[in-house]
Amino acid sequence: MNSNMKNIIFLIFLIFLSVDTYGQRSSTDKMPNYKIKAGDTLDISVYGEPDLNKTVKVSEDGKISYPFIGDIKIVDLTISEAAAKIEELLKDGYFVNPQVSIFVKEYAKFFVVGSVRQEGRYELKGNLSLIEAISLAGGLIENADPSKVRVVRQSTGQEQEYVLDLDTQGKNFEIEPMDRIIVGKYGKVSILGEVYRPDNYFLKKDAVLFDVLAQAGGPRDNANIGKIVISRKDGKETKEFIVDLNTEGKNFILKVGDAIFIKAYEKVSVLGAVNRAGSYDYKPGLTAVDAIALAGGFTELASRNAVKVIRESKSGRRKTFIVPVGDILNSGDKSRDLLLEEGDTISVSESAF
Repeated sequence: MNSNMKNIIFLIFLIFLSVDTYGQRSSTDKMPNYKIKAGDTLDISVYGEPDLNKTVKVSEDGKISYPFIGDIKIVDLTISEAAAKIEELLKDGYFVNPQVSIFVKEYAKFFVVGSVRQEGRYELKGNLSLIEAISLAGGLIENADPSKVRVVRQSTGQEQEYVLDLDTQGKNFEIEPMDRIIVGKYGKVSILGEVYRPDNYFLKKDAVLFDVLAQAGGPRDNANIGKIVISRKDGKETKEFIVDLNTEGKNFILKVGDAIFIKAYEKVSVLGAVNRAGSYDYKPGLTAVDAIALAGGFTELASRNAVKVIRESKSGRRKTFIVPVGDILNSGDKSRDLLLEEGDTISVSESAF
């Protein structure tokens, strides 16, 4: 074999060697900026030294144990930096020119549970924010409370817990290996009484009375929305609020555990010389003339201008109003009509003539 042929063969060998070495090292550079984390499982090999091919797991304190070196801290190093560090240590009296290759066999894990679409264990590849971690779990479901996401973390043998608002802190809070992310549900309020769907409902952040009642289908026609009763536990005491939906409904902020009760208006009673005596639903704005109409109008013997409206106060005092319904109907002068209140009794006597 002449010298030229030898040179060509040697050149081919060098090319093969460089390609092989590059191929091994390239496996470490798929994520060139990735920094090794506690909990990562690494495959470490040295070219031409099969006895040094080892699978190791990075300990909680960021170290691995490797032949000829012992314990070495590599956490927060890139793959290339860790390989170079091991190469330098192996050169120290053991190997002339070691070629170290590192491959991340299994990344450190974190966990997401609670009100997300896909609970489970996920790989922590690179820097990951809380909001990105929850996205890996499919995002939040409808009843999730993003204002109180818990992250439980093991740090130097002690457990730490963070309670975070996903909207304001989710982009800046970084996940660490073995973190447990717990997404809780909204608390509930109960809605009872005159609504279309009385039930317990999830209470979203800063929810006001008006919006929560909408979840329940809204108040029924006979609901007394001017006196909605809200019971709230405050320690050992129970506080009660009377809320007018029209004036306060969009400003009254509810709290978890609130009990909302909407009672029906007390009916008004129409008695005496009318065609359909009985009790009728009260609505704000109902007048004495309206009540007579609900009762089918007067009978022929009714004393139309001596209609009595009897009203009892909470103290038990009774007031009687005389309403000239006949004259109002004849003249159209509604100014003489009387606005009724819930619980009023309208009495129509018969004429003496």
